Amino acid sequence: LDGILHRYHLKPNEVAMVGDRLYTDVKMAVNANALGVLVLSGEATLNDTINADVQADVIAENVAEFGELLIAAKNE
Repeated sequence: LDGILHRYHLKPNEVAMVGDRLYTDVKMAVNANALGVLVLSGEATLNDTINADVQADVIAENVAEFGELLIAAKNE
């Protein structure tokens, strides 16, 4: 993620890492101080998040739902 931030001159608070794994995708976001979005349409389940060492900032059922959340947040 750091390479993307550097290449596109972005700050961590300007990006989100979206993925279906807590221990890779969300952990990458946490390590980069970016928004970590867990989608439950792949490997992880909601139960996996309960005692996980890494916590997502946002949990969505799938990427489409996350898109809807982005649109709603933009309109606030």
